[in-house]
Amino acid sequence: MFTAFNDKNDFSYAFEKIRNAISAPGESNTYAAINLGLGILERKYDQFRKELNVAGELGDWEYDLDTYNHCITVLQRYFSGNPSGLTERDARIYSHYLQTEHKGFVKLAEELVADR
Repeated sequence: MFTAFNDKNDFSYAFEKIRNAISAPGESNTYAAINLGLGILERKYDQFRKELNVAGELGDWEYDLDTYNHCITVLQRYFSGNPSGLTERDARIYSHYLQTEHKGFVKLAEELVADR
């Protein structure tokens, strides 16, 4: 249970790809941010949501996960033509939020495992 966060390298890689595309937005960096960085986060957090649901803990964390997913979606749009007109600073804030909240979710998973 709670295996979504087992491979810490996945997350380091994902966050790096997102940061790279924000600071140097070229075609290859943008592709990597969308398809690798944000794609990894989307898959792993979908898995974590399912794990929380199975454990009967989703209700307490669903809003937080929805907010996390919203940030992923905002950055996907930013890298895909930026229809909302976000600035680089906005993208950095969203990216920072994803990284910071990720640490909290990892801690939550560890606590839930320890309590079982």
